[in-house]
Amino acid sequence: MEYLAHVLVMVCLYGILATSFNLLIGFGGIFALAHATFYASGAYAAGILATKLGIGFPFTMLAGMVVTAGIGLLIGTIGGVGMWSPVVALPAAASASRVVAIIFLSLPRTT
Repeated sequence: MEYLAHVLVMVCLYGILATSFNLLIGFGGIFALAHATFYASGAYAAGILATKLGIGFPFTMLAGMVVTAGIGLLIGTIGGVGMWSPVVALPAAASASRVVAIIFLSLPRTT
């Protein structure tokens, strides 16, 4: 039963990611290079806060949103709009997961 729950959660997560790609690329016509960075940074931040610090779900969900919004604001401010946006988004996507890992792995362990 645990395996089935894991598979269903993964199916739902990838469905959400596919739907957001469809909204961005299909309907909006926006080529998103750093989309997975936003998705993964929020999930990673929430996961680290829940496992290492033992914080409950509502706060970790909000913290994941704040981290994702912060990274999006940073990439959007640096890249701007137009032809420079993909030029900035690709290296940002490559390095953002490393930055989030360094920040959240340095948190003290409470368990």
